[in-house]
Amino acid sequence: MDAERTILAGRAWSLLMDDVATQLLAGRGLAIPNLGVFTFAVRQERMGGASINGARAKADKWVLHRATPIFRLSSQLKQRTRLKEEPHGPAGPVIVRSVMWDALAARAGCSRRAAEGAVAGRLRRFTEAAASSGDATLDCGLVGAIRVAKRFATFAPSAELRRLLRGGGGGGAGGSSRPSSGSSGGPQFSADELAFLGASEQVGRWQQADDELAAEEAATEAALAKAAAAGDAA
Repeated sequence: MDAERTILAGRAWSLLMDDVATQLLAGRGLAIPNLGVFTFAVRQERMGGASINGARAKADKWVLHRATPIFRLSSQLKQRTRLKEEPHGPAGPVIVRSVMWDALAARAGCSRRAAEGAVAGRLRRFTEAAASSGDATLDCGLVGAIRVAKRFATFAPSAELRRLLRGGGGGGAGGSSRPSSGSSGGPQFSADELAFLGASEQVGRWQQADDELAAEEAATEAALAKAAAAGDAA
């Protein structure tokens, strides 16, 4: 039984990291409960503002930099372990998804409860090591690794993930949007990105989620427009 749980834990964690990689390459973040958020850095740029009394005012503008994936510790993890991390500035304008536990469990061949428990066990061991000694490493598979040394946490993206993001994956440096895939609103993935992700199944699953989200947003906008029209008529 212990061997089976160990295998399940490894499989569930690997699939979860595949999902993180998929989201980053699509220009989105992914939040993992009791760990934190994988997202992107923003950089500060000085922009010219409106003219005031003949003088050109200046204003700071935070610009998304999707070639630089980062990881932010959750507040709960910081409180339990007293870990510190490099300041990343304000959160970027990135869509951050939650873990799709039901889909992950189906791919892992177990129940949702088992998948959540397997991931929680992996995170618990990492948290205990970080809290007790101040040193720990969390292998994040395709994504890279989270390393803790002297209670300072750093995220090291994998070389292949950095290469793909610099080459235009996830919107490319500077935050331009990735082209949509045909009739749907989801992202396209290059052959290199699909090879990196290992399979197109998870990409199709996230594509379906994008389509469902777009349909929900369209229905909401239609309902708001109808309500506004009714109000004007009254």
